[in-house]
Amino acid sequence: MFGILIAVALTAWNFFVSHLSLEGAFLAGVNFLWIWQLIFTGITAVFVLLTLLGMTGGLTAAGGIASRSVFGGLAGFAVGGFLSFFMLMAFALTRGMLLGGTWLLMHSGTADMTFAQFDQTKLVGGGVLLILGVLFSGFSAKFSSSSTETTTYSRRYS
Repeated sequence: MFGILIAVALTAWNFFVSHLSLEGAFLAGVNFLWIWQLIFTGITAVFVLLTLLGMTGGLTAAGGIASRSVFGGLAGFAVGGFLSFFMLMAFALTRGMLLGGTWLLMHSGTADMTFAQFDQTKLVGGGVLLILGVLFSGFSAKFSSSSTETTTYSRRYS
């Protein structure tokens, strides 16, 4: 989301201050967003993979320690692997929509074209994918973090 705000600011700067055409300013902003998304996806992927490995290892150890048998460890590994798989798929879907939408916008035209000559399918599809990616990233972040309402409620009434 922050990258989109920077890209919009960069587009406005290029149009109003640098006096680029609107199409050129748009493509410069989208090219910045593409690089931002690639770097952010790579950095985030490292943290997500380390977190998922830790979660799988932790559940394996917890299952083995709790049941004091190999079968408990295997059950913990299965649960950790199952949860890790779905969390990884949610991450890949969200980042894929953001990267795909940015790529479509970036390849919708060239700086010497007018917006009427741009590929409208790529513009609309890229915009929709970008919006869905932002919505899904906010949706997954809302459910992956702890709820402050519960914490406030438990402090107030305990």
